[in-house]
Amino acid sequence: MKPAHQREVVDHVRTTWQVSIRRACRALPVDRSTYHYRSRRTGQAPLMKRIKEISASRVRYGYRRIHVLLRREGWLRSWLPALRSLPLAQGNRFQIGTYSPVRPAIESC
Repeated sequence: MKPAHQREVVDHVRTTWQVSIRRACRALPVDRSTYHYRSRRTGQAPLMKRIKEISASRVRYGYRRIHVLLRREGWLRSWLPALRSLPLAQGNRFQIGTYSPVRPAIESC
């Protein structure tokens, strides 16, 4: 179960049974630190959109070349977001549409 869903379940138990956060978390398999955690990450949606645009228009570019382009545009300092968003990092060996084997013509006898 994802942490956001765990928080919702704890809130539901708290309102239904009128118990404290501590008791609701103890009754459910949820850590109190998970309940109180708030992410400090900034939204990276525009960056991910730009990475996908570059990787779609320049199919042969890898994460290092995409990182250079993004750095020239002033986007980022680390190459990790570029690496995570590429299909190669997700386990796809070849891009769709970039490889087509040449098959020999079969002649009839």
